[in-house]
Amino acid sequence: MDYRIFLLLALAVALADWLTIEKGWTWRGYITKPGVMVVLIAWVWLATGPSWFVLGLAFSMVGDIFLMIPPKRFIPGMIAFLLAHIAYLVAFDPLRTPWGAPALMMAVQIVIMAVLLFRRLAAGWAANRIGRLRWLIFAYAGVISLMLLSATWVTLRAEWHPGAALLVSLGALSFYASDTLLAYNRFVRPVRHGTLLVRISYHLGQAAMAAGVVLQSTGKF
Repeated sequence: MDYRIFLLLALAVALADWLTIEKGWTWRGYITKPGVMVVLIAWVWLATGPSWFVLGLAFSMVGDIFLMIPPKRFIPGMIAFLLAHIAYLVAFDPLRTPWGAPALMMAVQIVIMAVLLFRRLAAGWAANRIGRLRWLIFAYAGVISLMLLSATWVTLRAEWHPGAALLVSLGALSFYASDTLLAYNRFVRPVRHGTLLVRISYHLGQAAMAAGVVLQSTGKF
């Protein structure tokens, strides 16, 4: 079976979802937003079988639903995505990374980036008096940073196909950028077309990681 049709379908549904944001078609977004994840889950499941990565996609879909349906449930949505990143972290198995200067340099770069980004967001959190959300946000920031690190570390592992490793690391970076922009847009200052930019970087990140996992497992998309 040619599984590439699932990638094309996921991108088509994502394009439809981005259009619903620009046009303000809220009710259609109830179909298209989780629809992207449904297609990605089907693609990875059929191509590679059940896995921690599929579980991460499933938790992401649950998070999408919590953050979408009225009334929006921000805390359950964050918890669902926190579990998704933990599943991705296990899937990429950072403990198998060969330790050395390249791995250490990647870790230092991601720590510096995370500190700079979240120091910038901290003022917005204080102004919005997020209160009990603070520790959940800190936990989430830590876990997604670890997920990004584990995804970039696969580029150092000999058993990973170079193309697959690149897709996974770029996808994780796009996902990270999406969540950072979401936090900035929500807690610091609204960004023009912020919701659309968050959704585009989120979908492209998830799709790229899924493509990398499929390529690594099957040798093709």
